[in-house]
Amino acid sequence: SKILNIIKEFNPDVVHCQGWMSAIAPIYIKTVYNDEPAFANCKVVFSAFEDVPVLRPDSRFAEALAFKGAHVGLLDSKNVNLQAPDALAQMALAFSDGYIQGGAGIRPELMDFAKSIGLPVLEYPGSEKMADVYGDFYKTVFSAK
Repeated sequence: SKILNIIKEFNPDVVHCQGWMSAIAPIYIKTVYNDEPAFANCKVVFSAFEDVPVLRPDSRFAEALAFKGAHVGLLDSKNVNLQAPDALAQMALAFSDGYIQGGAGIRPELMDFAKSIGLPVLEYPGSEKMADVYGDFYKTVFSAK
């Protein structure tokens, strides 16, 4: 909540969530905080890296998720399988506007999931000219539906 309050001060065009520890941010930005002027036109991009947990969330995860308008029914509506080993990443992707693969060959099933829900995707671009590639990808995200 503190981090989101800091982000709101900047009226971001893009919030780029990096790694599994940020997986819950997209659902809150797109549901709980979607009426905040700072997030009205904000796009969310998620990147997954090698450290994506491959354990399904604890059975109390749905209860922990509940905050204002966020609830487990939102995950059901987006076909997020909380029994899947990559449930956190699926959740992040389901509420994001784009996906960037954070390393070569990282979790190909996440790439498949992102494509299956129609997200713009960027396979790992390598480390050269990353800023240019990311900038071009953000433009793609903004031009998508």
